[in-house]
Amino acid sequence: MAMPPGTVFAGFRIERTLGSGGMGTVYLARHPRLPRSVALKVLDAAAGADPEFRARFAREADIAVRLDHPHVVEIYDRGAEDERLWISMRYVAGPDAARLIREHGRLPARRAVGLVAQAAAGLDAAHRRGLLHRDVKPANLLVAADDDGGDHVFVADFGIARSRDDAVRLTGAGALPATLGYVAPEQIDGREPDHRSDLYSLGVTLYQMLTGALPFTGTTPAELLRAHLLEPPPPVTRRAPDLPRALDDVLATALAKDPAERYPDCRALAVAAAAALADHPPGPEAAGPEQNSARADRPHQPSPHRAGPARHAPAAARATVRPLPDGSSAAAPDNHRTAHPPGRPAAVWWGAGVAVAGVLAVALVLAFGRTATTVPGSAVAGPTTSPPPVTSGIATTTVATNPAWGRTGELAALLPGLIPDTPAATGYQGARCTPLDVLDNGRAPALECVQDNGIHFYAWSFRPGDPRRDETFRTAVADDTTREEVWQRDSGTGRVRWTHYAGGDTGLLTVTFDDPARAWIVLDVSWDHHTGRDLYDHWWATAPL
Repeated sequence: MAMPPGTVFAGFRIERTLGSGGMGTVYLARHPRLPRSVALKVLDAAAGADPEFRARFAREADIAVRLDHPHVVEIYDRGAEDERLWISMRYVAGPDAARLIREHGRLPARRAVGLVAQAAAGLDAAHRRGLLHRDVKPANLLVAADDDGGDHVFVADFGIARSRDDAVRLTGAGALPATLGYVAPEQIDGREPDHRSDLYSLGVTLYQMLTGALPFTGTTPAELLRAHLLEPPPPVTRRAPDLPRALDDVLATALAKDPAERYPDCRALAVAAAAALADHPPGPEAAGPEQNSARADRPHQPSPHRAGPARHAPAAARATVRPLPDGSSAAAPDNHRTAHPPGRPAAVWWGAGVAVAGVLAVALVLAFGRTATTVPGSAVAGPTTSPPPVTSGIATTTVATNPAWGRTGELAALLPGLIPDTPAATGYQGARCTPLDVLDNGRAPALECVQDNGIHFYAWSFRPGDPRRDETFRTAVADDTTREEVWQRDSGTGRVRWTHYAGGDTGLLTVTFDDPARAWIVLDVSWDHHTGRDLYDHWWATAPL
């Protein structure tokens, strides 16, 4: 039985159910201390009652956490609560490739190859570390938006990954972990699987993206397995005549029955598929990641909680298959950190374009100019009669910076008095600050600061459209201690929210800004053994913002 929203499990606050399967349920959950939501997989109690399974689960989680790659979902932690095993991982706000196929039937060829190329990069990275996924399929390819609104793929569910050396022992006799439509022949007939088994499954995935159908079917599981073992894959062009015939050869190689006849690695498959499309005219362009998702967390219409503009790359940019770099360390395009100069913080990356700035100005009025809201128990927020003014400064391309802080220089310059002038100096209430380069905000510029009185705060910047900006502002708890109000000072306006996390006896406070230069900054403040009201009185009241 799924846990309802608001349940606290292993310190995580359940926000909603993301999905469920035969062995457990995945929830969107709020981390009790850090400013992020996570995907929390909780296994059924029956699984946790088996000592052998518990040992295998712990082993597999430890294997998965070794992966650190931009195209693999990051594993954060694992544990057990009331005999139920759990694992927390990065939450990816976007659809999976299976959903895109269901919604569109088939994907434009260049988009399909681009998705597979990124997945190939993550899989090859795992294979170089001796890890197999063993369940590659569209449902395990999560599609988020990169800096420019293009696709960014994360390979998910490495919680069932096996070390090549431990494959037989971990899997157990008779177990067949892969979904039958994507399973490699050697996983069926008892041969030892290796990285080429994942390549086969990735080839099936590409075939389905290109045609909207699986290459092998059957009315019973036995018929389907027999097809994998004995039947050649139908040519792609038989089901999609508009595609180049060169793709038939690419898929035939990827889906060869003998692993030795397949490509040597996943990157080689992606390179061959891209080459097959080199002279193929672009077809009708599919929607970008934001348009393809009908999920509540990525709505078609602008959400009142999203202050950024909709991000859609130009059609030509989305349709182009980017060249795959040579070398084993980078197997697919990784443009999510190259679209902007590394020294420019996310809070102002969008400021270079007048048109984009104008859209953002309207979005800010809609998102933050509404009536002040309260949460249960709130007694401090009052109505706002008009939206805060939006100035024309967003059109400027001149941005102040503090060179002493390097790539976080512009972020530091936007918070004078709060952040010290140099890393060696102290800021507000003796704060000593350190730059961060973490996944919590997509590796956009960030600062972590610790004050002499024990108050700890982060200054996060987020790229426009990143839903983690709003998730961070909501804080980890919403109960009768939570308050939220509009603030107004000489420097501008915004919102402040504070609460008390009883589980850790910690006061929490978050701040957002309305002015365009700082609209994508969130301050996240905590104080152990104090309340949110303590933070409001002793930190927020005099904070130099």
